[in-house]
Amino acid sequence: MYLTLSLAGLSILVSLYLWDGGPQVSLPFQAQVTGTIFVSICVVGLVAAVSPRSCGRGHGSSAQSKGHHPDCGRFGGHVLWLGGKPHCAGCSGLALGAAASIIGSVLFFYAGLLRPVSGVVFWLGVAAVASGLIQHFIDLGSPYIHLLLNVSLVSGSFMIAASISASGVSFFVEAFHLVLVVFWVAARIRVSQEEHVLICQACDQRCEHGYWAPK
Repeated sequence: MYLTLSLAGLSILVSLYLWDGGPQVSLPFQAQVTGTIFVSICVVGLVAAVSPRSCGRGHGSSAQSKGHHPDCGRFGGHVLWLGGKPHCAGCSGLALGAAASIIGSVLFFYAGLLRPVSGVVFWLGVAAVASGLIQHFIDLGSPYIHLLLNVSLVSGSFMIAASISASGVSFFVEAFHLVLVVFWVAARIRVSQEEHVLICQACDQRCEHGYWAPK
């Protein structure tokens, strides 16, 4: 359901961008308003990504966990080893994507750089977001691909934000996109949680450190 709604929202956004649909709303300093809201979303996402316990059902570091996942081979595609230490590939990707998007937003929305933004960037952003949303079907069990797809989800959102801002569309379209960004990240976290539960449910060893559906 979360994935379907996310992709449906992306499709509606594409339609609004192509035909500039919806109410025609313009704001003073519209680009800066959009940039401020988008950066705020990225900052919150960055904090949540580097502090996974704040996201809910994550596992904190312990002798039985790797990158806040259970110390189990079934989660090998979710754990990235850097400098001999385990890190969550998904959270690391979201953090990197958020950091890159914050830098890009400052350069684009405030410094006036990275202009002009072509329509090609918009479609690259759409492709990046779509790939990030369906990542669990295409990551091939690789933590590195898992990492890159999470980077793509957030950085693709920035490319879309910059593209629609540069095109001069109604603020209604930009606001719709900002709401979608929040939903996309929330949906990605929720889908990831559900995948963790499915992985543990398929295991015949019910360890106390696994993910289980609430009774």
